[in-house]
Amino acid sequence: MLSSFAWQTHNMFSGRTLQFYEFLKKEQLSMLEAGDARRAQLDTIEKVEAYAKNMRKEFLESLGEIPMRDCPLDAHITKTIDMGNYIIENVIFKARDGVYVSASLYLPKGLTEPAPAILFLSGHADAGRMSPRYQGVCQTFAEAGLIVFAVDPMGQGDRLNFYDPEKKEPAVKGATTQHDTCGIPSVATGRFLQAYFVAEQFAAVDYMLTRKEIDPARIGVTGCSGGGTQTLVTLACDDRIAAGAPVCFTSNRTEILYTNQSQDAEQIWPGCAVYGFDHYEPFIIFAPKPAVILTASADFFPIDGAIDVYEQCKKIYGLYGKEDNLRFDETNVTHSYDQSIAEKATDFFCEVFGVVRKHPTNIRELSQDELSATVTGSVYTDYADALSSPDETAAIAAKLRAERKSAQAKEWLWDKVYHARQPVPGRPKLSDARLNAHAGGFTGKYGIWWVQKQLAAFGVLISKGDNPEVLQIPTVIAIWENGTKAIAKHQDWIMAECEKGKQVLVVDLPGMGDLEQGRIWWPYEYRVGYGPMYKMCDDLIYMGDSMPAMQTYHLIRTMDMVKECLHIDDISLYCDDQEGVYGIMAGYLTGVKREYGENLLTSVEEKFIRHQPITYDNTLSYLVPGMLAYFDYDELMD
Repeated sequence: MLSSFAWQTHNMFSGRTLQFYEFLKKEQLSMLEAGDARRAQLDTIEKVEAYAKNMRKEFLESLGEIPMRDCPLDAHITKTIDMGNYIIENVIFKARDGVYVSASLYLPKGLTEPAPAILFLSGHADAGRMSPRYQGVCQTFAEAGLIVFAVDPMGQGDRLNFYDPEKKEPAVKGATTQHDTCGIPSVATGRFLQAYFVAEQFAAVDYMLTRKEIDPARIGVTGCSGGGTQTLVTLACDDRIAAGAPVCFTSNRTEILYTNQSQDAEQIWPGCAVYGFDHYEPFIIFAPKPAVILTASADFFPIDGAIDVYEQCKKIYGLYGKEDNLRFDETNVTHSYDQSIAEKATDFFCEVFGVVRKHPTNIRELSQDELSATVTGSVYTDYADALSSPDETAAIAAKLRAERKSAQAKEWLWDKVYHARQPVPGRPKLSDARLNAHAGGFTGKYGIWWVQKQLAAFGVLISKGDNPEVLQIPTVIAIWENGTKAIAKHQDWIMAECEKGKQVLVVDLPGMGDLEQGRIWWPYEYRVGYGPMYKMCDDLIYMGDSMPAMQTYHLIRTMDMVKECLHIDDISLYCDDQEGVYGIMAGYLTGVKREYGENLLTSVEEKFIRHQPITYDNTLSYLVPGMLAYFDYDELMD
């Protein structure tokens, strides 16, 4: 019956607006410009070193507690492969208790003294270090006379968190999906996925330092794409690294922002836009040690950003009199650790580490069965006590539940919800009576009101009868998935409320319902994968904020508008679906009465952590970072 209201709720904006996205872009650009201004003041070595120290501290603290190694490495070689000029030792070591890391050590023959070694960090290939492309890079280094230690990141290679041992293949396809399946729910615990990568890269260097063949003063690091991310992070965090060659990731946050693309879970660095950690900072922290920025002309990480990072950081190196220690190279290829890039990286490491380079004579691809460091293809089936990242997140969530800071929940949440907002009067623009919709004895009035400066919400006020004006009667504000677009789905409930002498305001907060944002990056729909919703959640986390905190504020401003502008004092909230959590929080903070639908999300721990669902399309929009230290949603319900 109420589906006839669709001409209002499906045609006002209908995914044609970019209001919310543009609002976030403008705010983030302002933060990034402030970061540029701070870096411009670094005109002495003393300023650089103080800045670098603070940036490292801010970055590590922002990730949550870093789970550093708490046990012996317990490293052992599982297999040795003779490759002619070098051997490959497949290694398993512990990054922390229960966390087994698979790796391969490429060891040139004939070494008579400790030699330089390269920590190789894989990009997003399912096979991890065993990917044919990455094998080629590692073999090129080894043939040149460099030791290589290639490790599998979590969710890749022998460390697939979701693995089918019978089929010997991932149960979750794609390394980025493996990472997101670990990283997104972890946000609720306050620990971001990058914290795990940092800890495991530290442990990998720990292992390298146990090998007598490796010169501890000549350890380099390289990786491409996701491995490029980890290379930058390692440059920023580990003083034991002497040279670095990030491939196909270095750009800057501003240029990446303009591409409209999302980032993977470990590339979401919370608050980085606020305190100023961009792609420049790893090189500023690393200066004046030698580094080369290796780029691809056709990379989807904008090369203009990489050039700017190089030009700005070269000035920092110049303060030390070491301008030539920072280099830049562009190869006319697409996003990859292309063999031509591998040759350039090899030349760089051989030069800075004083190695007389030998050229490859026998690049030979090995099968995954040959190169696997495990018996079954997975550390989780080889070792009975092995913990996956989801296992660790579940343990943290359980610990937080037992130690919940419930008494501090309201103060903590209030701070998150009112985080640096730009309030404006909520004067509504309501439809002229001639534009009201009528269906089966019910009237719908649409309205638009500001919830922040330059950011508006939309809604439909539904009452029984032919009412040209707003009624001063009890009003229920309804918050659910798809907002006004779901009026027909909820029509029985709406009509029942109206029969009780109430009216219902169905709300579209920014980015919801008829205010759904248009497509901003061609492959992805709004609520799927790396679509606009995920992208906006990313940006808010970069800005030290979150989607649920901001939407809760917008709902509170809507409640204020109803009281101040429509002059209705008797209001309540109806919360359903996963978006209903905004109503749970808004009611908890304001004391407004709430009613709940049967599809409401009531427990993040139960739905997203204990059960480990395979896909996370929109989940970031329901997680306040660190919330489980203070509450789960059912604990805020009256």
